[in-house]
Amino acid sequence: MVRVEGAQKLLALYDRALPKVYGYLVDRCGDVATAEDLTSETFLAAVAAAKRAGDGDVSMPWLMGVA
Repeated sequence: MVRVEGAQKLLALYDRALPKVYGYLVDRCGDVATAEDLTSETFLAAVAAAKRAGDGDVSMPWLMGVA
């Protein structure tokens, strides 16, 4: 389970990273629906990683690597 501090940190990162991750993906795949799906998969992976680590230690470079 992600602790409250980790969840807050992850939510703050989500707010900052969403446009960048989505923009990165839509530029590369050229299809909005696919970019939306891949963006959601990227953030689902971030939540799973935060749960495993227990501290929400996911960063922008980590997200872009997953994307």
